[in-house]
Amino acid sequence: MVIMNLNILNGKKHIHFIGIGGSGMYPLAQILHSWGYYLTGSDNNETETLEAVRKLGIPVMLGQRAENIAGADLIVHTAAIMADNPELIAAKASGVPVLERSELLGIVTSKYDNAICICGTHGKTTTTSMAAQILFTAGVDLSAFIGGKLPCIGGSGRAGKSDIMVCESCEFVDTFLKLYPDVAVILNVDADHLDYFGTLENVIKSFHKFAEKASRTVIYNGNDSNTRKAIRRTAITMRHRCSMSAVWRRTSSLCIMTSPWGRSCCM
Repeated sequence: MVIMNLNILNGKKHIHFIGIGGSGMYPLAQILHSWGYYLTGSDNNETETLEAVRKLGIPVMLGQRAENIAGADLIVHTAAIMADNPELIAAKASGVPVLERSELLGIVTSKYDNAICICGTHGKTTTTSMAAQILFTAGVDLSAFIGGKLPCIGGSGRAGKSDIMVCESCEFVDTFLKLYPDVAVILNVDADHLDYFGTLENVIKSFHKFAEKASRTVIYNGNDSNTRKAIRRTAITMRHRCSMSAVWRRTSSLCIMTSPWGRSCCM
């Protein structure tokens, strides 16, 4: 069980991102910026993402130095930041709360009444992109966190004004157990990341824990035997048993499921 302080953003004004140009940092920066927080960030290399961050009006320092964190009352870093990074060292010594990116993502998902978290060993970026594009095209002002660039939203993330968030959810090192899904979507479960999980059985157990975190609905691929094992003995309010080709044909049904009307809809 991953337990975080979901109120850690309360009272914070200045949030500093170490490695703000990362693909997983940019969507979080978009969302927190839209919520009115003053953000600063740093990175070591110029990228298109860094330029997009600057266009939001967020000050970005090129190069990572201890003085870059000055004034921040919350500091976020990516998992790729090494322990000897001068900003991370200064952050931990400052007494200011420090979060790893996936922890902040979990806190952000908890703020949405309709967080749709899509996971699976295979196809999660594609499916998350499809769900986001369907909702966006339908006129939903959603927020999104995707592990790839989606042209219709102009990148890997989007900050919307509705209570709907579509979030790609990665099982690596149990990262998705930090999320707070209202709707959990499990595409498939396979033997991957065994350097961490050790066995397929442990992978299945991790997906089981993810399914149990859903506050409202779990949608899963009933044709995948490992997925069926993962959702056993969980409280399921909706089941979608079909082949992946059928998922493609009936993706529009996902819009019905994600609507904020507070009821389960048949697919």
